[in-house]
Amino acid sequence: MRKSADKRRSRSPSRRWHEEAPLLAGERYRDLRVCGSSCFGEPHSRPPKYPVCVKNSRTCRPVKEGCAAARSRAAGLLGKASSPARVKKLKALLHRLDRLCAGL
Repeated sequence: MRKSADKRRSRSPSRRWHEEAPLLAGERYRDLRVCGSSCFGEPHSRPPKYPVCVKNSRTCRPVKEGCAAARSRAAGLLGKASSPARVKKLKALLHRLDRLCAGL
């Protein structure tokens, strides 16, 4: 028996992001070199963390799925953070991701 439309599970906003995300360090460094820091939540860490742009992108613009995935990861880690310094760093990261993904 099929569920009615209102009882179906909603799709994740970061659906299929794992197929488009720059997973390997080499892909991330390439995107950082070509697109700059606007494609990562933490561009200065090595390798860059929290990618929000599609790998090998020509437009170098954040995408909705990448923003949702990065925000979800950072918010999940914020709930588990114990030290005040880590909490402060994750809050700053969430603020940066909000600025990067504004208007999506």
